[in-house]
Amino acid sequence: MEQLSLNDYIYHEEIALSPARTAFIDECGTFGFAFEKEGTKRYYVICSVVVHTSELESVGKLFDEICCKNGFPNSEMKSSIIGKNDKRRLKILTDILPLDFTLIILIADKKAFFEGSPLKEYKEAFVKYLHQRLYEAMYVAYPRLSIQEDTYGTSEFQTGYRKYVEQHRPKRNLFSEYDFDFAESSSSRLTQLADFVAGSIAQALEESSRINYLQILRGKIICCSHFPNNQGPYFATPTLKYEIYDKQIFELASYMAQTFIDNNSKSEDDDTRLKLAALRYLLFIVNDVDARRYVPAKELIRILNEYSGRKIIPNYFYRKIIASLRDDGLILASCTKGYKIPISYNDIIDYTKSTVGIVGPMLSRLGSCRSLILRKTDGKLDIFDEQAYTCYKKYFD
Repeated sequence: MEQLSLNDYIYHEEIALSPARTAFIDECGTFGFAFEKEGTKRYYVICSVVVHTSELESVGKLFDEICCKNGFPNSEMKSSIIGKNDKRRLKILTDILPLDFTLIILIADKKAFFEGSPLKEYKEAFVKYLHQRLYEAMYVAYPRLSIQEDTYGTSEFQTGYRKYVEQHRPKRNLFSEYDFDFAESSSSRLTQLADFVAGSIAQALEESSRINYLQILRGKIICCSHFPNNQGPYFATPTLKYEIYDKQIFELASYMAQTFIDNNSKSEDDDTRLKLAALRYLLFIVNDVDARRYVPAKELIRILNEYSGRKIIPNYFYRKIIASLRDDGLILASCTKGYKIPISYNDIIDYTKSTVGIVGPMLSRLGSCRSLILRKTDGKLDIFDEQAYTCYKKYFD
C-alpha cells in the first residue's frame, strides 16, 4: 500500500471539501487546413459548461424551458440550426445568461500554427494536443469535477478526451475515487448549451463583422485559453487609435504572464492556483474583450471565489494574489478602476500614479516622524539607523 504524507491527506481533504461540479463539453470546428476550400474553418473552439452538481436539476429544467420558448420543444438546440440569425442567437443568449453556470473556453487559431508543425500534418497530434490544453485548463480550475458526455451522440473529440482524462488524471483519493472523472450520462441536455456557446464564439471569430459573443459572455467565462499564444490585444472598436498601443510593453507583460502560467500549471498550491486564475482572466479580457478595460477588484475576487469554492476576502486578494504576482516579477497595471495587462506607456503611468499616491503620503508621514524624534533627541536617535532601513535613510537625506 502506498504511503501518504501529511500534505497528501491535507490536499485530499481540501479537494473533498470543495463543491462538486459537473461539466458538459462540446466543440465547433474541424481539423482541415485547406482554407481555400469551402467549409474549412480557421478556428476550433471548445466550450465546457460547468454547473454546481447540486444545481444540475434546477439549471437543466430552466434550460429546457428556454429551449421550448425559443422553438426547440422536442428537438436538439444546435448552433448550426440558428446559423447567421444573430437576432435569434442574441435572444437565446439573453435568456441563458441568468442561468447559474460558468464557462471554460479553448480557442485554436489554425492559421497561426507555424509552418511544418506536426499539428498541421497529423489529425491525431492535433486532437491530442487540444485534449492536453483542455485538460490543463479544466483541472487547474476545478480539480473536483465530473464530466458528462453528450447524450445525443458523442463526437470524436469527446471520445478521445475521455481516454486522455483516464490516462492522465491523478491517482484515486482517500475514498478510492477519482476527483476528476467522467460521470454516467443523464437525460440532461446541457451539452447543447456548450454547443450553442462554442458555435456562437466560433461565428464571431470567423467573421469580424458579427457580434462579439465573447464580450457578451465575459461574465460567465473564468478561463479562455488560446493556442498558439501569439495574439495581440483586442481593441473593442476599430476607431481606437493605435498610438496608445505600445507593442513592446504588451508583449513583455503578456509573455511574462503566460510564462508564469506555463511554469506553474501543474501546481497544487492553493495560492498559486488562484494566481493562475487571476492571470488567465486578465489575459482573457485584454485578448478577447477590451484591451483598454480595467478589471475591478470585485470582479476578480468573484472569479477567484468560483475557482476556490470559498469566500476570498479583499485583504487576502491584495496580499496573496496581486502583491505576490508583482513580487514574482509580473507587470500588472492598476488604478482606482482595477487591474489589467498593460498595453501602453499610459497604463504603466496609471500604475505609477496609483502607487505614488499611496506610498508618497506614507513616506512623507514617516519622514515627519523621524524629523520630530531627531529634534527631540538632539539628533541622537534616528529611527533609520537600523541596518534594514539604510536605504530609507539615504532617500530622506
